[in-house]
Amino acid sequence: MTTSRKREITIEVERVRVVSNLKKSKSNCESCAQEAEFISLSNAAQIFGMNEVEVNQLALERLIHLKMSPHHEILVCLPSLLIANNCF
Repeated sequence: MTTSRKREITIEVERVRVVSNLKKSKSNCESCAQEAEFISLSNAAQIFGMNEVEVNQLALERLIHLKMSPHHEILVCLPSLLIANNCF
């Protein structure tokens, strides 16, 4: 008499965001107190399906971190944006 074995595998995936192939800059985020990747405000809005006003609102609520680039472009801290986006 042969017995068969069954193996059960469970994989849970909440969300996956691919943010490669973007112009990213790595620098110190004062709010995170560590080095982080930053992306432009317009890229952040596009990737997460928001408009720039909504991204600015998250910054006003201190849910995401912003900084100004040397070229006077508003940059968004990617780790803070990912955390804030999971809250919704």
